[in-house]
Amino acid sequence: MKDPKPAQRDVMRLLYKEHGSDKTAVVAAYAKAEAEGRVARDSNEHKLDATAYAEALYADGIRKGWIA
Repeated sequence: MKDPKPAQRDVMRLLYKEHGSDKTAVVAAYAKAEAEGRVARDSNEHKLDATAYAEALYADGIRKGWIA
């Protein structure tokens, strides 16, 4: 049985804590984590690359308040 990967929001929250509000650093770190297989997307309906997805996830977290 494979180890479960952490939830996308949990990874984004952790990276936000590590990098503060440095959006560029958070987005780059999230994209790297996805590329390394440390976080996975269940679907990619909109065909976004890892960086574009990380930017959208970051924006969603800021807008909805679950990241800060």
